[in-house]
Amino acid sequence: MKFLVVLTAIVVATIWKQDLDRIDDSWFFKLRANIERMLAGRQADDNSRWFIIFLLTYAVPLILLALVLWLSAGLLFGLITILAHVFVLLMAFDRIQPGELARQFQKHWDESDYEACYLYLERELGCTELPLVDDVEALHTTFKRLYLYRCFERMFVTLFWYLIAGPLGVLFAYISYQLRYDVLTGSESPEVDPVDGIIKLLEWLPLRLLGLTLGLVGNFENCFNRLQRIGFSAEVSADQAVYEYTLCALGEADQENAQQPRENSPSAKQIPADEYRTQVVGEIESLQRLMQRSQFAWLTVFALVTVLGWQF
Repeated sequence: MKFLVVLTAIVVATIWKQDLDRIDDSWFFKLRANIERMLAGRQADDNSRWFIIFLLTYAVPLILLALVLWLSAGLLFGLITILAHVFVLLMAFDRIQPGELARQFQKHWDESDYEACYLYLERELGCTELPLVDDVEALHTTFKRLYLYRCFERMFVTLFWYLIAGPLGVLFAYISYQLRYDVLTGSESPEVDPVDGIIKLLEWLPLRLLGLTLGLVGNFENCFNRLQRIGFSAEVSADQAVYEYTLCALGEADQENAQQPRENSPSAKQIPADEYRTQVVGEIESLQRLMQRSQFAWLTVFALVTVLGWQF
């Protein structure tokens, strides 16, 4: 059933109107606000209060979803359960398809509207450390890093935890990312460290599986060398690792730090503007194709799991 659910969710997400949010995330913020309001008048020290809020933020949605799945089991030949699974996946998937994210940035880039590219990084990709508007090379590099990590967290992490733990695993990951990006950003709340730790655990295995996948659909030797260097270490951040894996998959030699300038690689200032703009467009299209091939590889694994009847 899981393969059918994933396929249905991806098809629905693909054909949905791009200018319309598939699932409104406001329910989560209302729930969080209600939890905080409910505990505001209670006599409790700060240490216990933040922990109760943190616990309820996870527990309430997960318990409600578990009840829905339990009550809907067997109804209409399982159709209600399938719809609940699809709904949770759509909620976790990106509200804008990765291909559309790339096309919108590419459109601004083709028009040489670098200010629009700058605002796009801030508005759509949530960039908190923006480069200078006139630093076109940094704008391009920042977009690649954010785009690749966005694909990883919204698609590959979601697919992995759906295979392992079903909709409850997907919802758990969704809550964690919502807390990090939209609730705790710039906050000094004690919740920051636990949420960061949870997300590192959620991403640890999918990150390494994605590195292996990129090697299978791209340059295997480069990716495998990079995967060996990362190994079981948690020192390299997930966004940096995904970025490096992708560069390796595209055939670029493995480096100690992919943020450093590549040897014998001309910068934006050393080549004509039109040529550099065309080069960037080609790189973005290569990234899109690489992510699509990786997604297809993961869907193939889902199909194989379904055929063999493995249960998680």
